[in-house]
Amino acid sequence: MSRFPQFPAVVLVLLLSTRQWPDSQADQTDQSKPHISDIKMSRMMKAMHGEMKALQRSVCHLADLKAIKQQLVDLEDKVSRQNQMVATVEELVSRQNQAAATVEELVSRQNQAAATVEELVSRQNQATATVEELVSRQNQTTATVEELVSRQNQAAATVEELVSRQNQTAATVEELVSRQNQMVVRQEDRFSEFCRTRHMGMFGGVIPDSSVTASSVFRDFEPGGARFGSNRKWVPSGYDDQWLQVDLGQESRVYGVITQGRPDYAQWTMTYKLSFSTDGEAWATYAGTDGSDKVFPGNSNKNSPIYQYVDPPVAARYVRFLPQTYHGRPAMRVEILGCAAETEHGAGSGH
Repeated sequence: MSRFPQFPAVVLVLLLSTRQWPDSQADQTDQSKPHISDIKMSRMMKAMHGEMKALQRSVCHLADLKAIKQQLVDLEDKVSRQNQMVATVEELVSRQNQAAATVEELVSRQNQAAATVEELVSRQNQATATVEELVSRQNQTTATVEELVSRQNQAAATVEELVSRQNQTAATVEELVSRQNQMVVRQEDRFSEFCRTRHMGMFGGVIPDSSVTASSVFRDFEPGGARFGSNRKWVPSGYDDQWLQVDLGQESRVYGVITQGRPDYAQWTMTYKLSFSTDGEAWATYAGTDGSDKVFPGNSNKNSPIYQYVDPPVAARYVRFLPQTYHGRPAMRVEILGCAAETEHGAGSGH
């Protein structure tokens, strides 16, 4: 809001505030002081009248300024609308340019599509020619296939005849194989039975004393005397953790063992374990069906032979007897049952 409408009131207040009004108290105290002259008051009124005219002129100028301001506001509004119209026109021109570019792109794509259609037509013509050529070749192939089918039928008849002959031959071969397997089984059974009863040399002396060793020796009862069926024997000096070892001289298949006690004294091994090795270094104790070391029943007197078998036979060169329990001392006489690994079926020495 403008300050000009309030200007006359302000001037009037200022003029009135400068006038000296008569003071009743001063009149009472100073009766001799004169009043303001009428001339001076007249001058003041004239000055005030001049100020009022100037104020009126200012008010007129203020009205003109308000009109000018309103014109400026209207002009600004018109300019703003014109700017909006210009922006709208520019946007329309931009859109028109975009539409023109789009039309050009569509024309370009249409030209490309036309070229593509021409190329497709050309390819279709080529494909048609190719199909015609393929049909011609197919007809030739059909004739060839018919000829091949005829030959195949002839070959099939020949194959059927050959298969029939082959089946007859196969039946004959199967019968021969079956007979051969039966013969092999019988031969292996005979060989296995032979090896289960074949002494490998402790009884007959084929195994020398030098091939028999032990963990210890009591007096002169050397391990070489631990021979089944003889009057000699092996007696260890210790009682526990003793062993008697036999070197078979070559890798063999061990089927079982025979044990006896001391012939001249009441000493014998009641139970024992067997351990095998192919090189004398790495040993494997024979295990039972439960996977633990098998303990074999031994002797209950000094002379009765006790046979024990291992199934399946064990491939080994070295055999160790490991006494577990005993009567008196773990004395032993032993024999090993089996065959050399390279022994032919049916070969071998007697008892």
